[in-house]
Amino acid sequence: MLVVDDEELYRRAIERILLRGGYRVETAPDAMIIVDRDGTMVIVNEQAVRLFGYSREALIGAHVEMLVPERLRDAHVGHRHAFFSSANVRPMGAGLELCGRRKDGSEFPIEISLSPFETDEGMRVTAAIRDVTDAREAKRKLAAYAARLESTNRDLEQFTHFASHDLQAPVRTIIGFTEILAETLQGRLDEQAQKYFDFIHDGALHMRTLILDLLELSRASRSERVLEEVRVEDVIERSCQQLGPQLTERDVRVEYEALPRVLADATRLQQVFQNLIGNATKFCEADTQPQVTISAEAADDRTWRFAVADNGIGIPAKRLPDVFQAFRRFHDPRRFEGTGIGLAICKKIIEVHGGDIWVESTEGEGTTFFFTLRDADAHDPVEPTA
Repeated sequence: MLVVDDEELYRRAIERILLRGGYRVETAPDAMIIVDRDGTMVIVNEQAVRLFGYSREALIGAHVEMLVPERLRDAHVGHRHAFFSSANVRPMGAGLELCGRRKDGSEFPIEISLSPFETDEGMRVTAAIRDVTDAREAKRKLAAYAARLESTNRDLEQFTHFASHDLQAPVRTIIGFTEILAETLQGRLDEQAQKYFDFIHDGALHMRTLILDLLELSRASRSERVLEEVRVEDVIERSCQQLGPQLTERDVRVEYEALPRVLADATRLQQVFQNLIGNATKFCEADTQPQVTISAEAADDRTWRFAVADNGIGIPAKRLPDVFQAFRRFHDPRRFEGTGIGLAICKKIIEVHGGDIWVESTEGEGTTFFFTLRDADAHDPVEPTA
């Protein structure tokens, strides 16, 4: 085994080889070992010393197989010979899962990238070695989390089925029989009894609306979708048609100029615009003509940032952090009907499209909702943000 007594001599030897091979071993963040064709370690950096627990003197001149678990050493010799026979760069993590062995005999998972280079003494190979214990553990935890998430999604599907059938059935029964009773007892109830009766009927109707909205939120959360090129102006026109009576009653002005084409599920995107335009109409003072302005600008070369601005009553500043949470209502329910789930649905839809949504508002001066969507020419896969 080669013993290096002169540290400066060793460093000069390193510099000679590094200048020839174009490598920076000592300053590399990974453990770096340079071996010759026989598998002899000729250079090791400080990271390798720390990783394997040997001194530099013990490593230099020894065979690299000393860093491999004993049960794998014979196979490693064969792999090494094969690599030198047709040496090429192998990236980190390529090939089989590998193990390293420390001086104390403990084993740990590693990834290795190999880079051959020629010297006057023959071919050398630089091995960059990385301890991936933490990465493997993180991968294991991620797999376990994914399994739990899949189980949760199955539970959600079961809940959706339950809500769409079992929950709605008794609500329909209550509504149906209260309407029959209303006809049967018309004119026979005193004022107090009629008031209680109306409470029951209105409560059942509200429950049905809550169930339907909850189902819609569940559907909006699902990642299954068909993205296609969508002309946003067409989506807005259909949204306004669906809101026709509401817009006509308040003489709502919906303004927009030329808008881009995006990759989207047109039906889901229509839900977003219907909710935002509908809210702008609803949350506007009675003596003010509601006005909605829709615009878009490029966030980058693949993404558009849309803005839906209104002149409504605005949202209190302290409520803004909670505005996209389901069933949160910030205004008097006696003045403004609804369940408070529309914006939660918008958020889910935009996130399933891989975009973001946020809001800016000043109480008494209106609200602007912003969201991002991909340009129609950006055909890379969408990764939901939530």
